[in-house]
Amino acid sequence: MKRKLISLILAASTALASLAVPAMAAEGFADVAGSSYEAAVNSLADQGIVSGRGEGLYAPNEGLTRAEMVTIILRAYGSDEIEEDIEKFNDVPPSHWAYMYVETAYQMGIVSGMTETTFQPDTGVTYEQAVKMLVSAMGKESAATKAGGWPDGYISVANELGVLTGIDGAKGQTISRGSMAQLVYNCLNADVGYDYMIDWDGVAEHYNWIRDERIRCTYGHSPMTYEDETGVLKRLENAGINCVFLNINDSYNNCSEMEGWKASTAAAIKNLDEKYNLHDFIKINFGDNGVAKNNEFGNFHPGIYKASYFNSPCPLVKEYWDKTFLERTLFIASFPSVEGIILDFEMYSGGISQYTSPCMCDQCWPKYLAAKGYTGEWEEVETINRSEYVNNLGKTAEYKEWFEDEVVKLFQYIREETHKVNPNIIFGYFPGFEWLPGMTEGLGTPDRPVLVASEVEYWGSLASTKDTMLTIKENEDMHAIYCPGLFPHTTALSPEQTEEKIKLAAPTTAGYWMYSAHLLREVEGNYQAVANGNKSLDEQLASGKLNELPEYEIRSYSASKIAGEVPTEAEWEAAPFTEDFVHYQQGEEGSVPVESRAKILYSDNDFFVRVYAYDDMSGVVVGTTQAHDGNPWAGDCVEFFWRFDGATDCAQLVSDLAGSYWDAYLTGIASKNTNVNFEGFSATTELFADHWEMTMRVPGTLDGIKKIKTGDTICVEIGRYHPASRAKGEIHNHCWAPTYGSYQGSPSLWGLVTLD
Repeated sequence: MKRKLISLILAASTALASLAVPAMAAEGFADVAGSSYEAAVNSLADQGIVSGRGEGLYAPNEGLTRAEMVTIILRAYGSDEIEEDIEKFNDVPPSHWAYMYVETAYQMGIVSGMTETTFQPDTGVTYEQAVKMLVSAMGKESAATKAGGWPDGYISVANELGVLTGIDGAKGQTISRGSMAQLVYNCLNADVGYDYMIDWDGVAEHYNWIRDERIRCTYGHSPMTYEDETGVLKRLENAGINCVFLNINDSYNNCSEMEGWKASTAAAIKNLDEKYNLHDFIKINFGDNGVAKNNEFGNFHPGIYKASYFNSPCPLVKEYWDKTFLERTLFIASFPSVEGIILDFEMYSGGISQYTSPCMCDQCWPKYLAAKGYTGEWEEVETINRSEYVNNLGKTAEYKEWFEDEVVKLFQYIREETHKVNPNIIFGYFPGFEWLPGMTEGLGTPDRPVLVASEVEYWGSLASTKDTMLTIKENEDMHAIYCPGLFPHTTALSPEQTEEKIKLAAPTTAGYWMYSAHLLREVEGNYQAVANGNKSLDEQLASGKLNELPEYEIRSYSASKIAGEVPTEAEWEAAPFTEDFVHYQQGEEGSVPVESRAKILYSDNDFFVRVYAYDDMSGVVVGTTQAHDGNPWAGDCVEFFWRFDGATDCAQLVSDLAGSYWDAYLTGIASKNTNVNFEGFSATTELFADHWEMTMRVPGTLDGIKKIKTGDTICVEIGRYHPASRAKGEIHNHCWAPTYGSYQGSPSLWGLVTLD
């Protein structure tokens, strides 16, 4: 179901004039001075949520109407995406000043109307109505329903949340403007119990263990199931692990052939049933060689000129999904003891690429044209020009929506067919949220949400976790639970960091999972760290006092536009460093083995980046020229990554000290949708006694679309790879996969850059 955002535009109306008088934020209102609600009124006025009645007065004893109350709540909590106009209430027609507010609040579930067809916008809002609206705006509708519903259930929940303190009101009475301000203020400052958590109401009972215990999972390989009591899986189970994501790669069978894979799967499930008390998820790999070859079902094509970069199957070919996924999901679902199935879309090897943009291959394009009724010139557009063609016609969003709808249908089909065999199967997927846009909606339902097993937290950064969970919760078409992944390993999270990240990541998400069990053989301390983290999680769940996800400050930086086509040395000298960007790196601040700083400038056509790398120069050598699409870990090099509209619209480049440059699409979580004009790229390096400097000229074009415009804000990461640190046994400074900050401990510079 697609939704549209209805902007809330304040209509010019005498009926709203009383709300529109500017507040007196600094001086306050004379008629609330010294009152119990003075702080609340002044705070809301400072935020533009409430206004005075004129002449420095607030009129705290006056009442307010139902329409005014709705307007204030939407100012306080913001508006949501809603359905097309449905003109729900007869007495609030589109000509009414509050139409958009009431319409939005109704479709957000904040108000329900006085009758099926009337809202009574000009009637005074009662105490219990105001409480109900705010409890609903806080996302506590289900709790209020459980507590008895209208009106006492809402009042009970509000009382439990402590938001009725200082309120002078009673059921049936019109609430005063003073009490309303105190109530709104209390609600905005209330501890609502982590509103980004999933509402478990209506979710199937076989998910209860996730709700009550949280997922405590390890990723493992099927040979581990053959081990004895001293094996890694048993040791992790003893440390409190309750779940395993099992990769079937048994050496006893040829798992790249379907029959061998089935034999290994059956043997592994038997071992798990007999030897372990774990919730079992069997992983299905995308594009397993021999099971479904990438080029058997058409080739994915993003409609841009770098066609050779993409060697993945067309994602809309049903026969492909039947062979690579459905046949195996049906087999797994036939085992009653199996809890779920993890679909692994991680494609880092074999010359394959992720689907961060819609496919415009010769199979998808005709389907789109037929669906929209386009003929003539549309039918003649060459594959490599299709992305630019739809963009020039303003049809990019339309194509993406059509493509996503088709993906939804495919995954609904896989889910429905599997649930016919076993309705209790829990679906999950790697490696990140909406890896293939549409998959979340297709795989998840309200009673059977899909598990998003994220990898973006591997090296400890929880910077994006809360925002992703809020995105899921606020989108009514996505039914999912979110489980961050951690990487206990010598090159990533130490035992101390592993324990701390479990304590932070697990309580207010669906739990945590770790990659990978076989790596823990090398780190004895991690078993104790896992046990300690699980003990803390148990204590938090028992007490109800859960650690909230940490807040991360994403700092901003303004890039200056240069006067000409290339920066002068004076312009470089005047440009500030981006060193105030937050460093998300492995472990504690201050663990950076080498210092990096950077400056960014831009022209009408290009970005210019200068990185200052302060190294032990004895380990810095000018490398040999690398081929495009080469391994970025071949020598001292710099990676530049930027995105405009999330990970689906981004690019990633690497350059070494020899001035060679290449698209690093094979190494990045979020950089597969890359169309970089290499003819406009250049990189030069200068060596100094204590550092080296690399200056890159980066074309500001992605997917054939110019991406440089004054006022744009882009997300930039500048990472480095320094091989000398590996030789010294220090942190791996791989500039790999800038996933919402540094991905593998790289001391990278990351932040939001606004083009002045």
